[in-house]
Amino acid sequence: MASRRDQILAAVVAILNGAGKPADTTVERYRTLPLTTEGAWILVYPMIEATERAPTPSGRLARRKLRVRCECRAQGEQVDQVLDPLLLWTVKALMADPSLGGVAINVQEEATQWDAEDADKVYGAAAVDFTIDYQTAAADPSAAS
Repeated sequence: MASRRDQILAAVVAILNGAGKPADTTVERYRTLPLTTEGAWILVYPMIEATERAPTPSGRLARRKLRVRCECRAQGEQVDQVLDPLLLWTVKALMADPSLGGVAINVQEEATQWDAEDADKVYGAAAVDFTIDYQTAAADPSAAS
């Protein structure tokens, strides 16, 4: 059985691949691409996870906070304007259901960071970080609480 973390990452990718996704956008999980890759992309990957025991009498639950990065990539002369629909979609899609279909407790948007590179075209990236709260059994990250 997959861990809840893996289920959350799969849910994020599925949501971002859903109806309403910007045309000609590829959504993939944890793929490393040079910034100068052609096309529009949303790349999903985990950044860091913090864990604490949930305040229960038995202490057998773990409250987890997983930081997930959704990195939007595109090219264009005004690359920030080309990235804007990808960013808008990412935030709206993930915030529409803070439980991510029942695998999480809450989703919180944290920050966005932009980058660009001028090569044969102008390529840009904007990474949106989300903190996703979820709970598992303390001794088994695949077991829901």
